[in-house]
Amino acid sequence: MIDFHAHLLPGLDDGAADMEITRQLLNTYNRGDIIAATPHFYPAEETIENFLKRREKALFEIQPELNGKELLAGAEVHLSPEITAMDGIERLAIGNTGCILLELPYEPVPSWIEAFLFSLIAKKKLIPVLAHAERYFPAYNNIKELEKLLKMDVYVQVNAGSVLSDKRKKAVRLLQERGMIHVLGSDCHNMNSRPNRMAQAHTEIRKSWETACLRQLEDNAAQLINGKKPEKHILPPKKNLFSFWKK
Repeated sequence: MIDFHAHLLPGLDDGAADMEITRQLLNTYNRGDIIAATPHFYPAEETIENFLKRREKALFEIQPELNGKELLAGAEVHLSPEITAMDGIERLAIGNTGCILLELPYEPVPSWIEAFLFSLIAKKKLIPVLAHAERYFPAYNNIKELEKLLKMDVYVQVNAGSVLSDKRKKAVRLLQERGMIHVLGSDCHNMNSRPNRMAQAHTEIRKSWETACLRQLEDNAAQLINGKKPEKHILPPKKNLFSFWKK
């Protein structure tokens, strides 16, 4: 299993507060799982250099706890205007994958973001992945803003918890029907309000979507982890289960 979005490094952000919570979160994964450790990076609050120093310290502390799990260091980069003036953003990519996890602002997409994403793709040779896209809809008038961004080589990560959530279910379905979900991430922060629910989401997808969907999501994640760009296509939910998605 590949978790594309996790806040389990101790003491870096609003995720795992200490090593004990980190251990508990790591115990929810199996040996051989790949976890993208993506603590928040806020360009308005610190430099890339300072963030990387803090992250390196946490990565050193966590190594003895991995027990066969593979950890890829990255960041969840908040897209604020300050990021456009920063050098070295490629250092925030997930491991050596070339993928960079980006958090859109919770407001209509500013005009500068499209040009910025293009520069990441064309100049930095990065693969942008938009974090938890299903959470942005309350701020958007419609899905067209997101569709415009996805015409570029931009991919979408959806939270495992949203697949299971009555609150987010309709937004997930809207994205999924349009082939706009490419990878899953737990977005885990702790063991209580925001745990790792990847296994439960996999079970739900097997039950409520076409069988090939989970394989496609897993294959997409594997390709992205290897620096490749998967095709943007996810099959629709099972027709006899549409009523489930309308709840």
